[in-house]
Amino acid sequence: MNGTPTQNGHKADAIWSGLHAATRRCLDDYLGANSAERADAQRRLLLALELGWKLEEQVLLPALNYGEVRLRLDTDQVLEEIEKLRDLAGLVEDGALDAASTVVVMNALEGIAELRAMRVEEALQSARHSARLNDAALGAEMGALLQRWREELAATGDIEDEERDPVGKPPR
Repeated sequence: MNGTPTQNGHKADAIWSGLHAATRRCLDDYLGANSAERADAQRRLLLALELGWKLEEQVLLPALNYGEVRLRLDTDQVLEEIEKLRDLAGLVEDGALDAASTVVVMNALEGIAELRAMRVEEALQSARHSARLNDAALGAEMGALLQRWREELAATGDIEDEERDPVGKPPR
């Protein structure tokens, strides 16, 4: 069943678009940062990218692969892409690249994020047209996760890695 549209469109779309716009702003901040600000701007951009990847993995892929709704790529392939993107981000985080290569990789990561965002938006629209997407429930789940991750960022400066520290296990 279709969800109730919000003032900005459908709730899941609005949340996804808001996160994507924030990621673009983080790239602009990174590219415009002086050398003293660059590390903080880089960290914010990598965190914004990670939030998008986590939303794809934990919420959007399961919702968009429900029933008759299907993404153009299978879930395993999308998850593999996300892992490769994380590997690239890890090279930046670990300082394994020189400054010029870091800028190139950061631009590439954001460019790929732009393409992925368009693909997710298309999948959301397709799912909505097939009447198999509960937009209100999906938007609520996305909003709740983003709020949890914002709280983790405020408290610890990082987002908990569920693979390293699954729920129900002692904290890392």
